[in-house]
Order: sequence, then structure tokens, then C-alpha cells
Amino acid sequence: MSPQSRRGRAVPPSHRKPASRVPSEAVRKPVTNPAGEETVAEVVASAGSASASSGGTPAKASGKPVSVDRHPAALGRRRRGPASVRSTSVPRNIYRYVKAYVPLIVAFVVLFGAVWAWTSWGPHAPTPQENWTRIENASIQKRDAARQEVSNSPNDFAAQLNGYKAYRDATRSWMKDLAAVSDWSDSKKTTAENTTANADVKQLIQAGTAQADLLDTVVAATSPSDVLGIGDQIVQSEQTFNNSYFVARVDIMGPVTNTATEKPTLALPSGNLAPSDSQLASPAASALAPSGSPAPAGSPSAS
Repeated sequence: MSPQSRRGRAVPPSHRKPASRVPSEAVRKPVTNPAGEETVAEVVASAGSASASSGGTPAKASGKPVSVDRHPAALGRRRRGPASVRSTSVPRNIYRYVKAYVPLIVAFVVLFGAVWAWTSWGPHAPTPQENWTRIENASIQKRDAARQEVSNSPNDFAAQLNGYKAYRDATRSWMKDLAAVSDWSDSKKTTAENTTANADVKQLIQAGTAQADLLDTVVAATSPSDVLGIGDQIVQSEQTFNNSYFVARVDIMGPVTNTATEKPTLALPSGNLAPSDSQLASPAASALAPSGSPAPAGSPSAS
């Protein structure tokens, strides 16, 4: 007969299998205690219990209760305070920004260095001051040496002719070099100043060219009287050239600190010139001018 209850009623047999006791989630997954204690699984295994009740707490072998967290995954994370987060995130962000902008900084430094090197040592158009100094140094020393040669030979007409020729060549070469520069404008000066400088340099070139053309006549002279006949023109052309040179140089190079920059006037033949070689070879000249006595003022030898 079927089993009966205490009161005599029959209870139908149950075909349900008894539910197996499954350990809880906290027991199945070992959880590390933040304080460095043993895991719950080790505690349960050591105690011999396979499950934990809903309200109870598993016990360690030592008998001390261990709290079990419902979220074991959160226990594995390391909790950080605001101070630790701030101390680690700021340097990291700075490193990220610096790392991102390093290529741009390097490119800027390289570009700046290239521009600075090109401006300092690279080829560039010469300034008006550089052109003036280069041209002046190439011709003015030759011109001064030729002027000195003319002055040092007052009684030697042949030596003076050589000095006049060198003076003419140096002057003409100087003017050609100045004329080769098409523009004497300076970027640091105003338009009016640049216009004045170009006009003054052009006037200097005209004065120097006119003086060189006049010296062609001097070089072609055969006697001192030919040179003395145009002596006033020589003096005037030299003064005109010196004035034009002084004005143009101030326009290009700035005010002159040394007031003694004006060159002396080109010397003229002296009245007591020795007779030329052709006159010394002429028998008529030797007959008209006896040896040991000066020739008359109107004689050919005096001229």
C-alpha cells in the first residue's frame, strides 16, 4: 500500500529528483581578498563545506568569518583614489601631447634653420653699399696713384703723359662699373631717397665720362702748350667730378665722418718743362738754344 501520513491520508509518490546542492557563485569562483587573506574557495575547501546559506557566511579554518562580496569581479580591480589618478594621468597626457607635436616642432626648427642659413650665408643680391664699395675699391686706388704720378713729374712731360693716361683709364673703368648697376635703390630707404640716389649716381657717371673724354685730348698732346691750352677745362672737369662724387657717395653710403675726403685737383704741366725727346733730337732747337743759357721765352725750345 502507498505510504500514509500521520492522519491516515495517502500521499501520492513524488517522481521529482531531489535537487543537488550546488555551491553558490562566491564558492564556485575563487575570490581574492583585498586584504591578502585566503580565498573563499580555499576556506570552504578547508572547512569541508560545499555551499553557503543565503544568510550565513563561510568560515575559515581559524574560525574567523570572511565576508563574501556579491561582485567578485570588482574585487580584482585595484581601487585608486583621486590623488593617484591625478598624479598618473597628467604626465601621461603631457607625454601624449608632446609625442603628437614632436614632428611639427622638428619640422619648424629645420625650416627656421634653413631660412636663417640662407639669409646669412646664402647667395643674395648685393646691396647698394656693397656694390659701391666693390666698384670704388677696384678703381679709386689706381686713380689716386695716377694722380700722384702726374704731380710727381712737374718737369717731365713724358712722365706726366703716362700719368694722365693711367688717370683716364681708371676714371673710365670706374664709370663703366657704376653704369653696369641698373638700380641703386635701397629697401631701407624711402622712394624719394632712392630716386635722388639714382639721379646723383647718373650725374656722377656723366661727369666722369666727360672728364675721361677730355683726358683723351691731353694724352694725345705733343707739347706742354697743348695741355696748358685746355688747362681751365681740366680743372673744371676735375672739380665737377669731385662734387658729383661727394654727393653720390653720401646718398649711397651715408654721411661722411671724415671731412678730408675731397681729392686734390689734377696737376697741370709746369712752365719749366724739359724739352721733349723730339725737340732734343731737332738740330734747329739745339742751334736756337745754346748750352748753358736759358732759351728765350718765345723760342720753340721754350715752348
